[in-house]
Amino acid sequence: MTAPKFTKQQFDFVADFFGPLMHHPSDIVEAAEHLAKTNPNFKKDLFMDRATQAWEARHLDEQHAEMQDNESMTNSKLTSTYFEDEIKWLTKFGR
Repeated sequence: MTAPKFTKQQFDFVADFFGPLMHHPSDIVEAAEHLAKTNPNFKKDLFMDRATQAWEARHLDEQHAEMQDNESMTNSKLTSTYFEDEIKWLTKFGR
């Protein structure tokens, strides 16, 4: 199958629309490599920057919130006490 000749506007649309839908930013590199085959004037670095910015705009807040949740759970007194109790129980009754 022959790849279509995309224009800059189409590459921009793909970066803006599909960038945030990628599972991980590393997937953007693979997409850029495939898209480079569609146009000899394709600016791979510009595409990856634009798609990565679109991905980050959608996902970084989610990741930051998840990291804060993880930190609060691991730093909480309740969690520390729970694990200390588990260790005592396992030491006494565990195998």
